[in-house]
Amino acid sequence: MPQVNNIPTSINGFNIIMVLLLNTYIDTTGCRMNAVALNLAILLFGTICLVAWDIPLGLKIASYMFAGLDGPLSPIFYSWANILTTGDAQVRALTLAIMNSCGAALTTVIQQFLYPVTAAPKFSKGFRASLGFLVGMCVWVVVVRLFEMRALARRQAGLGGSGNDEGSEQGPTIVGVVAEGKV
Repeated sequence: MPQVNNIPTSINGFNIIMVLLLNTYIDTTGCRMNAVALNLAILLFGTICLVAWDIPLGLKIASYMFAGLDGPLSPIFYSWANILTTGDAQVRALTLAIMNSCGAALTTVIQQFLYPVTAAPKFSKGFRASLGFLVGMCVWVVVVRLFEMRALARRQAGLGGSGNDEGSEQGPTIVGVVAEGKV
């Protein structure tokens, strides 16, 4: 059965291509949420198909590839966290460290207990749990985006108003430095 290694290899290849495409799209257009929504929709579709399981073989193989498309989300979410925590280096460091630690811990637990080799290839517990995590991620992305939009609206209102609000965040201050030589 030489085909057993082809599906995992194609999942990694598909992830690499999608990481490059989605992150290039975000960098050129600035439309992060379009890329996140597309990636989450692909993940949801693939996972729902695998939860259903009784589907044609071609769709099952495509669903494995789609359900494994988590590669582009990490760089998108980490860069988004960097943007959201721009004003405070300590909050940024703590946020990124927690994201990294929780991601590694969850991945380890999920792989060990929800995707045991003995349950292959159906992984009924794992696919159902992954679907739950995906729905939670979709909700969380919307919540974070709403808070981001609220903060942007407050910042715009603060810049357009008197600018003396304690709670409003100001943009970066531009400081010029002139160096003069000794005569």
